[in-house]
Amino acid sequence: MNKIQGKVCLKCGTLNPQTQVSCINCGTLLPDNKKSNDFNNSDRTGNHKLSAITLGIVGTVMVILVCYGLITNGNLKGLYQSLTKLELIYYNKQHKIMKTQYVGFRSYPYSKKNKTPSTLQRILVYPNQNELKNVSLKSFDEEYKEYPQRRGEVVNGPQHGKIKVTHEWLRGRVLFENRKYYIDYGELKNGLGKCTVSNNPQIKFFSVRFVAY
Repeated sequence: MNKIQGKVCLKCGTLNPQTQVSCINCGTLLPDNKKSNDFNNSDRTGNHKLSAITLGIVGTVMVILVCYGLITNGNLKGLYQSLTKLELIYYNKQHKIMKTQYVGFRSYPYSKKNKTPSTLQRILVYPNQNELKNVSLKSFDEEYKEYPQRRGEVVNGPQHGKIKVTHEWLRGRVLFENRKYYIDYGELKNGLGKCTVSNNPQIKFFSVRFVAY
């Protein structure tokens, strides 16, 4: 059955033609269906937009609150953790290679419980490039506990400063092999930096290469 098209008078209930402006029975002005439909459609669209904006705001606030809670409680679980893998090459005064070292520098997040800063470094020396290349955060921590003789110890103080490792330079003092010797690293310039090795006075310079993961 075909649906009858027309306008129903709100006063007397008479069905009027679609193009009729006023009721043919009582003369009451008839509603404009097009305007009414347009109004309803725009109203629904506006509600959908408002709902999307509200959800977006709520989601952002939740993310901020979760991150804040993790940071303040020290439960970052990997956030701000990093492992920098370096190949350190040492040279004499004539720029001849004297020694190569493969070292991992481990950074840890801030811990409110242990009061450890995010700049805390653990240093571990590896026998070759392949072993350093394949090391993960977990395996680094395991080997650090198992092989104390391979650790490097950071010396902090006004004379040496804190060890700093970035993608551009390495600077500070590190003790190696249970404090048997130390290396003072100076700022790198044009890929080469001055250094002092306590057990090998012939070494004068060093360079840094980042080992790919």
